[in-house]
Amino acid sequence: MRTLRIVFSAVLAALAASCNGAIAAVGDSTGGTSTGGTSTGGTSTGGSSTGGSSTGGTSTGGTSTGGTSTGGTSTGGDAGTDAADAGLCNAEWSLVQPIQPRWRYAGVDWDGLTIDAVDSAPGLCQSKPLGAFGACPSGNGACDANAWGDANEVLVVWNVATRAVDQVQLRLGYTGGLMTDVYPDHTGARHAYSFTIGDVIRRDGVPFEIEWTDAPTRAVQITDIFNAVMATYAGPAGMPFDTTTCTSDTMCTAPGTVSVCECTHTIDPTTMKPTADCETTIPNGGQCGIADCGSDGNCLIDDDGSTTTFGILPLKVYVQGPAGVAQPALSTPQVVYGLSYSK
Repeated sequence: MRTLRIVFSAVLAALAASCNGAIAAVGDSTGGTSTGGTSTGGTSTGGSSTGGSSTGGTSTGGTSTGGTSTGGTSTGGDAGTDAADAGLCNAEWSLVQPIQPRWRYAGVDWDGLTIDAVDSAPGLCQSKPLGAFGACPSGNGACDANAWGDANEVLVVWNVATRAVDQVQLRLGYTGGLMTDVYPDHTGARHAYSFTIGDVIRRDGVPFEIEWTDAPTRAVQITDIFNAVMATYAGPAGMPFDTTTCTSDTMCTAPGTVSVCECTHTIDPTTMKPTADCETTIPNGGQCGIADCGSDGNCLIDDDGSTTTFGILPLKVYVQGPAGVAQPALSTPQVVYGLSYSK
């Protein structure tokens, strides 16, 4: 009997040690509750929320979706992956996962999910009901909201009638980033971009300030970002985007867009304006891209005086920050959100 008691005590001790810390409690909300279609992150244009999400696709060639990107910002790595794979509740794991358009946020593929399916997903703790959100951001009926994280860092807006997820918001405290592969900008220079909520947008790891008060400049900057994001995530998301190597604008003919070769163009000596051809001193030329994503309807670019928003419409991912403030705050995302529809 003494031997049995010793063995039984040892088993109990081992079980207690293995469970200790394995399940993280979410705690009470300190981030507020979204009501009436407006979240604490601000107000989105063209919809009724500010909020964040993103999904789909895996970055290849220079951008890590699970480690450190060339932009210098960590996506959170694989923290807690073993616990998630085992189906254990792990709040910290979900808040550091990379943002991967289209529709993969907080380690979950949200496309087509209901709130019930989300609450039973491996690796996620049970969500906190926040009650009525108001009109759904999509405009289709009324929505409620649920959240994860002590400060509601991940907020999900879902349709009361269908229970389908309508919008996912990632807010301050969410540390996973959206990283792009290296891609040519409008001059042919190759850059990688990174977005982390609460940190200034970065290009090649260096702060990259969007000139929101200068419409022509911001259009060029956001188009460069658009091309890099699309080149990284469109393919894995099953969406077309022309990344063909080119030596002239005439080689880039994506339907529904005005496409150009992203390279250093030659200058016509008579007009002193760029021609359609790339400089021959660059032997590999450039790659195709969109000339102006705002003018052809592929981007949302908006500053309503209190909130700035730009969205990559084909991937349904939007970035919001404060308007009317000095840099670098003007270029620091406060919310990233994804939608079940495009604005």
